[in-house]
Amino acid sequence: MSFVIRCVCGQLMTAQDDYVGLEVACVRCSTALRVPEKPADDQPAPATPSRPAARIPARQPLPEGVRPHRGGLAVTLGVLSILFAPLCFAIGAVLGIAAIAVSAEDLRGIQAGTVDPAGQSFASSGRIMGIIGLVISLAILVLTVGMLSMGELLLNQLNRFG
Repeated sequence: MSFVIRCVCGQLMTAQDDYVGLEVACVRCSTALRVPEKPADDQPAPATPSRPAARIPARQPLPEGVRPHRGGLAVTLGVLSILFAPLCFAIGAVLGIAAIAVSAEDLRGIQAGTVDPAGQSFASSGRIMGIIGLVISLAILVLTVGMLSMGELLLNQLNRFG
């Protein structure tokens, strides 16, 4: 027997008895829904048959010898390096270098098959943000040194004439 379930987005879907108690994804918005034990009485029958609910695949455990990725850490370090670069170029540079190192290690592990490949996009994003944070930090360092040098030259010129 099949019955109708309604998503929070308003999408009506038919669910078979073998889906009872399982989580399914809404075909419109991909929201995870648990199929109830008993269909609700107040739910109308769909005017036209809708697509059946799609099962959410369960996350498989990682194979032996494969460690979880640290892409989230790389992205966090990259974002922090960009944020801290204008405040303190040294902290921004250190965080940028850390983001680059963590992401490079994960990307090498993904290519070697020893790291979960699901983190490849996170590791790449973390590396890019780490590079951006490092470049901003170095640019601020160069500008600071340049401004101090120009200030010293101006003071020397003023002392010579004054």
